[in-house]
Amino acid sequence: MLKLKGKEFYFLLPFYLVLFFIPLYKKVVSLLIVFLIVGTVYYLINSKRWGIIIKFSEINLYWFLLWVMFATSLLYTENIDAGVFDLQVKASMVIFSFFFSLKSIRDVLCKEFYHIIVIWIAGIFASFLYHIGFAVYDYIFRSHSFDSFFYTFLSNSFHPSYLSMYVVTGLIFLHEIMLRKRLDQLTNAIIIVVQFLLVLFVFLLSSKANIISLFLIYVLYTSYLIKQKRWTWFLGYFLVMIVLFIFFLLSFSVFRDRILQVVNFPSSKSLEQKKVQVQSEGGSTHDRYLIYLSSLQVIEKNLCLGVGVGDVKQELSKKYLQNNFKKGIEKRYNAHNQFLQNWLATGLVGFLLLLVVVFNIFRKGFYEQKIYLIAFGIVLFVNLMVESMLETQAGSVFIVLMSSFLMSTQEISG
Repeated sequence: MLKLKGKEFYFLLPFYLVLFFIPLYKKVVSLLIVFLIVGTVYYLINSKRWGIIIKFSEINLYWFLLWVMFATSLLYTENIDAGVFDLQVKASMVIFSFFFSLKSIRDVLCKEFYHIIVIWIAGIFASFLYHIGFAVYDYIFRSHSFDSFFYTFLSNSFHPSYLSMYVVTGLIFLHEIMLRKRLDQLTNAIIIVVQFLLVLFVFLLSSKANIISLFLIYVLYTSYLIKQKRWTWFLGYFLVMIVLFIFFLLSFSVFRDRILQVVNFPSSKSLEQKKVQVQSEGGSTHDRYLIYLSSLQVIEKNLCLGVGVGDVKQELSKKYLQNNFKKGIEKRYNAHNQFLQNWLATGLVGFLLLLVVVFNIFRKGFYEQKIYLIAFGIVLFVNLMVESMLETQAGSVFIVLMSSFLMSTQEISG
């Protein structure tokens, strides 16, 4: 049963609601975070438990320092308004770094670990039902095309990369429940069905990064379970996923075209030939070549301090113009890589701080043999490599909250 009694109620309820609505309805998340702040302060005043835990081996401190770096870069950015807005988007770095540093909060959340991940799974499944329901409606009454069930047509309230990242994280939690809990046959059957539906959802969303993440996670879990002689059912599930992938590849052009963009990445050797090939063929994978090239060109001239948090898009647009990347100019693309984005905005230190966050997640996962942390580290790293995930609230709230939560809970309690 969910623990919603006593003083903990004031921060647990809004925390549960934030978790549930992140993958479902992002517009209400900011308001719920305000309630979480108020509830946490009220709880601390009444419990008088203000103790803070700061560990260099965790990540709360580094999230806070990263936000400080972004704030400091306002001193040398020209577009102050854009910079201030960016700091507001990244406010979760301050809020959750403090929230998960409080010893009293951590103690409660450790005990509530399974309730928390179940609520996340519930939010993911509610999101699945909503988006599939909307796609069915769109197919019947509007488009009459199977495209309604794929990519941006399906993910009408989120960018597909964010939503599929949420779903893959939910799948990690489902695996943990099956591995760590003794469940009856009916519950196991329900979890297997939910897993299958969520894997199907990831394929429908067609985010290349998260399809790759999903395969890597299944390889990780299968390898882990081989040592424990519990791998048979998981390997079978892995094979089903491969069959499903091949079926999608052969049957649906929207899915096939996105996957083939990776396979057909520019093969020309000279820089100018690659530019021409990218501009003629298009597609998100091809676009990234010119985005990364432009980003590195800006970084080369602003190696130590970056250009400031408010001037990143402005400086990238100048390079897009020089590289004749018209689409980049029109859409004002960011770096599409959070490591490069940090370097562009804050210089080398911001880049290194993000690396430390990812490294610490992997380090703790391997050192404490927490397979779910390694799996989440894979999801995080792959997504940060191909998207500037922290540049929107949909990304920053989830990434900071979930990474801090997983790193701050010492044990998985029953």
